[in-house]
Amino acid sequence: MFCTNCGKESEGKFCWNCGTPLHVSAPNAVPAASAEAPVPTDWQNDVDYEKLIHTPAVRDLLARQKPEQARMTGEEFVGSFEKIIKSPVALVPAMTIMRDIYGRMGIHTGKTREEKYPQPVGRVIVSALCGIAKSGYKVQDVRQASDGCMLICEIPSDMFSLSGQLFITIRRELEGTSVQADTHIEGQLYDWGKSKRALDNLFAEIAEAK
Repeated sequence: MFCTNCGKESEGKFCWNCGTPLHVSAPNAVPAASAEAPVPTDWQNDVDYEKLIHTPAVRDLLARQKPEQARMTGEEFVGSFEKIIKSPVALVPAMTIMRDIYGRMGIHTGKTREEKYPQPVGRVIVSALCGIAKSGYKVQDVRQASDGCMLICEIPSDMFSLSGQLFITIRRELEGTSVQADTHIEGQLYDWGKSKRALDNLFAEIAEAK
């Protein structure tokens, strides 16, 4: 090898000409800096829900989402009347029973919306999760597919409607990502704009994501 200081060819640990230490690299050795460097992950193009929510950058992003101010649920709203009026029937259990009966009769309400975005699929999934967190919804189930996933969320009850579900299907396209969202609320014919507000908030959150 050649000395890095004087350029003389030398062997051993030191240069015979100037005494500069000689650095010998072991065969196939990996530089320390390269061995310790983190491997970047392109989570914005990933469709795997489990991988996404365990990615540190995604977890930090979701942790910063602040849900809307707590609102009175439908059960709490109805229950407040029991403190004022005397009813021979408990109102909250009766509301639950009526919802089940009307649901079996096919009475329900809901809305559907579909949009396409230029953002990669992983970015859209995470943006949807941010919207879910801000709205105070809970993810009940996730159905994974090779080109995307479906998020099944609970929509809490409030003074406008009974509790329901929000289905969000996110798929990778040749260019960008498609999102279809459906709300389903059993037991009533009208939700007084609740489904529309839920979809407006969700799609606005996705559209604003960089």
